[in-house]
Amino acid sequence: MFFFAAAEASSGITINMVSPGLVEGGVLPKNNDVPSGRLGKFKDVSQAVVFLSSLEAGYITGNNLLCP
Repeated sequence: MFFFAAAEASSGITINMVSPGLVEGGVLPKNNDVPSGRLGKFKDVSQAVVFLSSLEAGYITGNNLLCP
C-alpha cells in the first residue's frame, strides 16, 4: 500500500485504510479481550473512514488506521 500511496501523492491522491477490530453484530468468541473494554460500533469505524476521506486528512497517506 505504501508504494501506491507514495506514487500517487504528488497527484493529490491519498491512499489509506482502516482495519476495524471486533465490532458489534457478528458472531464473537465468548472470551474476547478488547483493549477499550467494549466492542466497536459501526459508527466508530464509519467516522474513521469519513475523516480519512475528508480534506482535513489531505496530508495523511500510506497509513493503516487500526481500530482495536
